[in-house]
Amino acid sequence: MKYENDFKFLIIVFTTCLIIFVSLTKVLSYKKMSSVVETHELEKVEINQVEIYMNNYGQYGQSPAHTSGCWWPKGSANAYIFGTGLWVAGVLGTDTIVVNGYNTVGAGEEFMPGPWEHNEDHLNNPLSHPEDRLYVSTVAEDFAVWPLVDSIGNKIVIGDQDTWCLFNSHEPTRQTEPPYITIPLTVTRNTFAWERGLLENMLFFEYIIENTDTASTDTIFDMYVGFGCDLDIGNATDDLVGLDRIDGQWSLGYTYTPTQESGWDALPPYYIGYRFLQGPIADDTVKVGQDPMNPDTIISPGERIPLTAFKKFTISVEPSNDLERYLVMAGYDFTVTPPVYNPFGDSLDTDPSDKRMAMSSGPFILAPGEADTVVIVMMFSNGNTGGLLYLKQEADVAKRFYNVK
Repeated sequence: MKYENDFKFLIIVFTTCLIIFVSLTKVLSYKKMSSVVETHELEKVEINQVEIYMNNYGQYGQSPAHTSGCWWPKGSANAYIFGTGLWVAGVLGTDTIVVNGYNTVGAGEEFMPGPWEHNEDHLNNPLSHPEDRLYVSTVAEDFAVWPLVDSIGNKIVIGDQDTWCLFNSHEPTRQTEPPYITIPLTVTRNTFAWERGLLENMLFFEYIIENTDTASTDTIFDMYVGFGCDLDIGNATDDLVGLDRIDGQWSLGYTYTPTQESGWDALPPYYIGYRFLQGPIADDTVKVGQDPMNPDTIISPGERIPLTAFKKFTISVEPSNDLERYLVMAGYDFTVTPPVYNPFGDSLDTDPSDKRMAMSSGPFILAPGEADTVVIVMMFSNGNTGGLLYLKQEADVAKRFYNVK
């Protein structure tokens, strides 16, 4: 069984103790503003320099007003994200399906908060399961009932501020296009933030993705996991994307703006970047590279799969259905017929516009009851900190930090 609830962060820094009791006076979430917890919850977290809205159904970086919801550095009002979220693709029988936490077309989402058993209750009464919320470790009422515990019931908190939520893709009525078919997944999302050093400009995401097919018969094949992003840096119309990829294993994808943003004190260029710290486990040999006949990296069964595709698209030309999104995640250009395998052909960008990007890893397989764990890190930089060089340094620090045992 692939299930690897292996919170590596537990032994990254705190090698002598798994339990960290954070200060309950450090309440930085907006949850305190309301005593009513709704099914679809949206909160701002800002323990370090990353100020961002998070929700409990797969999306992050969008505000309650459906505008940019991520700013860096904290308090600057310098916006970097319009919306982003988890994408998971798979083949179930003859159906090619992608479920997403943030749809770049129309900003929708296809996950439901909580376990699949609560879906009908949530649809009938949005307040039926207040326990299916976003938990923030620095919020007193959340910490009192913190859901992540060790074998003897002690609460596990890893960073200076953690969040925890669980969501699922079992509900066909949440799918955005006919024939409204989905894949049976339950996802646990943990985030970790620290206040010190280069880590103060990062947010770590851990996704535990489980096949929770209720009949225990549906194996999901040819799966890819990643995220779809609309990363608007200030003025959305002057963004570019890029990828630094070395030896198949070191991959840093980013969106950036090279020119001065109006009203920003910080100097350009401005960057927001992502790096896979842990991909899914390969079930078969995976050939990574632009040319399948001459791959630069070969991943054997049982090894972790690195980034296998980086794709860009725009507000006017973007994947608008499951098949097109699946092609993007598998590394194909969906705009041509027949689609052409071109997983890293979007690494260079010279045409500023309102861009989106997708990063993904696969393929892999999940049988009923199996799960896999994927970890990514989100980072920021600008001209004041050192631009792309600083972003690369952050990516290296994040990887070393994650790998400490």
